Parts: sequence; C-alpha cells; structure tokens
Amino acid sequence: MNWPKMFNGFCSVVNRHSPEILTGLGVAGFVTAMVLAVKATPKDRELIIHAEDEKEDTLTLKETVKAAWKPYIPAVVTAVASAGCVIGAAKINNKRNAELATAYAISQAMVKRYQEKTAEIAGEEKAKEIDTAVREETAKSPAVQASVNSLPSINKAGLLPFYDPFSNTPFYASPNMLKNAEVEINRRLYTGGEPYATYDDMYDELNEQGVYPPLKHTCMSSDYGWTPDNGGVEFDLDPDGLPFEQGHWDDGTPCYVMSFKRYRSPEYIR
Repeated sequence: MNWPKMFNGFCSVVNRHSPEILTGLGVAGFVTAMVLAVKATPKDRELIIHAEDEKEDTLTLKETVKAAWKPYIPAVVTAVASAGCVIGAAKINNKRNAELATAYAISQAMVKRYQEKTAEIAGEEKAKEIDTAVREETAKSPAVQASVNSLPSINKAGLLPFYDPFSNTPFYASPNMLKNAEVEINRRLYTGGEPYATYDDMYDELNEQGVYPPLKHTCMSSDYGWTPDNGGVEFDLDPDGLPFEQGHWDDGTPCYVMSFKRYRSPEYIR
C-alpha cells in the first residue's frame, strides 16, 4: 500500500473541498457551542448561589459575571473557533472567485484578440462565417442541450426560449424584452449619470421586463458589464434582428443565445 500517495490524495481532496469542510465545521461548532452553553447554565446558577451565600447579599452584575463565567469557557472557545472556520471558508471562496474572474478575463481578452485577427486576415464575411460555425458547434454540446431542455414548456404568445451562456441559464423572453432592457441600461449610462452597468443590472432589468423564469445573479455577474466609453450595451444579433440561433426544441422551435457585442472586464468596472 502506497501510504505517501494515499496521504497526498487525501490532502488534495481536503484542499479542494476546504470551503465546504470549514463551513460544515463552523455550523457543527455553533450547534455544539449552544449545547455547551445550555449545559453550563446549572453550574452557573450553583456558582452564583454559592457566591451570594458567601457575601450574604445579592450580587452586583460585575460580581455575577465574575462568579459564573468559568463554566462558559468551552462554549465561548467553541463559538470563536466556529466563527474562524466560517470566516476562513468565506476567504477561500472569495479568493477562488477572484482567481476565476481573472482567468475568465484573460480568456475573454485572448478570444477578442483572436476574433479581431481573424477578421483582419480572413475578412469580415469569413470571420462571421467562422463565428456562426463555432456557435452552431457549441449548440450541439451536451451541457448546453441539457440546460436548454431543462426549461419547462409554457404557453405565452410572443415568448421564445433563450439561453444565457454567462450564467448557463435558459429562460423565456421576447426580442422586445431584450431590446427594452438594452435601451434602459444605455439610458442609465448616457443620461442617468451611472458610470457603469453590470450583468446584475441587466438581469434585474430583464426580470422587470418579465422574462421567465427570473434570472439570478452569479458569483461574477457583478464584475462584468458596460461603461459609456466603450459603447454601452448592444446585443449581438443576426441579420434578422434576433440573437444567433443556439439549437432547437424537439418540435423545431429555435432557442436563441443571449450574447453581447462587447462588455468590460473587472478592471474597468468600479
């Protein structure tokens, strides 16, 4: 049996799941602290009574605390350690989210440079043809199809199935809902005095427009968005004025991807 290999594997699993482990320890610790505090109450009462007998009078608040604090030491220590576990889990999650956002920004910058160089070398028409082919290939991936197919069927006139790749979320909307959200976000940027708008703002505005089910914020949706100096919000539409097609339902109904022509990475937001 290879003990060093087993130990390294164990350490790797613990490191990978450290936020969940620390959170679990924190919750268990708080529960334990409550139990210890309850168990300490009878001892606390005995000490107070003993101190009152010695003094032959009622204790002041300061004297009560001085007489009865020791039984609560295990509960306090456990609660402090539990708080440390929860804080540690939050710090690890924040660090990982920051690293993920940085990696995402780098990858998006590389994709942008690739698209620009493709258009420069092959021409705009050929670049669009390549982009369309990539989108169609992406639509065939099991992950995208599973996400889109999980969307429940509804019977509302004018609503089409959409897919948001940023949050991996399918939803129903109309092209007018997207356009109205685009107009409202740009109004805030150019006449409302707001220095930037994030994906969170876009999701909230789309929810106001009535998309179904409502779009939820993600761990990175507050870090990416748009600023007035880079052209604001503009959906990436096909020649027919609809977002690029991203697959079909079983009955042949198209499902459209929600994408944008541009957006800002974290260094430009805030």
